[in-house]
Amino acid sequence: MTGDEIVSLCRQHTLFEWSAQSKVDPIPVARAKGIHFWTPEGKRFIDFNSQLMSVNIGHGDERVINAIKEQVAAIGEKEWKVYDNGRQKWSYAGFEYRCDKWEKAYRALYTRPKYDGQQGLLEFARPDNIIVTNLSSVDLNDECLIYYHHQRGADELPHRGLKEFGSEQMPFKRFGANQAFYYVMVIAFFLFETFKEDNLQDILPISSYATTVRRQFVDIAAKIVRTGGAVILKVPKAIMERLKLDTLWTRCRQAPPVPAT
Repeated sequence: MTGDEIVSLCRQHTLFEWSAQSKVDPIPVARAKGIHFWTPEGKRFIDFNSQLMSVNIGHGDERVINAIKEQVAAIGEKEWKVYDNGRQKWSYAGFEYRCDKWEKAYRALYTRPKYDGQQGLLEFARPDNIIVTNLSSVDLNDECLIYYHHQRGADELPHRGLKEFGSEQMPFKRFGANQAFYYVMVIAFFLFETFKEDNLQDILPISSYATTVRRQFVDIAAKIVRTGGAVILKVPKAIMERLKLDTLWTRCRQAPPVPAT
């Protein structure tokens, strides 16, 4: 993939913080080592940001990689446990991690995903993780630690959901018009999220983005028939059963009342 292709996809699927979305000019990254990273075309940069918040020992430090490999290889097969969050299954094992100059060792969990839904993940496609913490198992058990680790980016999901529902680019040149457009989009997004919670339980995951809901409920084969003064929507039996359209229709007609404040 070229740098231009990476940037194009990044602009389509990333909501940048504290920036005018159309003005952001991201740098494509193909690989990183030590204090440097490279673009797909081979241009090298010094990563001044890494020492502030992400990898203060540099990218791909072989000492850390080899130490982790040795620790994981020493874990017996019976010591691996399974964490299941309902959508994914992870195998994990705990060990103590300590660098040469550290006065004490820290608790660490090595996690590797096994299943995503009903699909098994091949070894080369698994994004393995290592969680290092100063919390003891008394303070937080293994499953809770993995859960909270996975929730680190959860606060960003509503922003992605809003962008998929509406648009990340404002359509007008004047601030006032864009402000009104944005407020209407937020209100509509709130109504959409409310509709999912009230009506789509056991039909689609409540966390489904607008694109998924549109694809499942709008992009289907159907036929509108008018007969006997009635308008009938005919859909294939498979779609009727998969989407539980009869149940959805009943729920939509019996919407819960909105309490007055």
